[in-house]
Amino acid sequence: MYVQCISQFISSQKLQTMLSKTWNDNDGQLCAGLSWDRFTDVEQAKQLVGCLGGHVLSGIFTRFAQGYRYHRSGLPDLVVWNSSTLDYMIAEVKGPGDKLSTKQQIWLDVLASLGANVEVCYVTAVGAKRLKMSK
Repeated sequence: MYVQCISQFISSQKLQTMLSKTWNDNDGQLCAGLSWDRFTDVEQAKQLVGCLGGHVLSGIFTRFAQGYRYHRSGLPDLVVWNSSTLDYMIAEVKGPGDKLSTKQQIWLDVLASLGANVEVCYVTAVGAKRLKMSK
């Protein structure tokens, strides 16, 4: 598939240039289904592209191309990155009593098979009080 060629032939710098052009040509709207408004500007989006690299990105978009309707749910909750070191982590966050859905597990497996740094982060309440229901 065409998208898979990205990782073999296009550098992260070229991907960042393509991202900038698309961002500018489309007023910050890059593609449906992704929360691009979470980025403060194109530079922040370019930093993430630089960290993830072509191989991970091509794997994600190949999966979308194979059936966006079926693969759009289950993506991990959080991506954190350091543009200085190019380190990143893709995390699914689970609270007490929460468990991974089948779709979430599949996405984690796909991302891990691409070499992405993925984690499931389990959080617990610390010092939380239960709210009493008023009648």
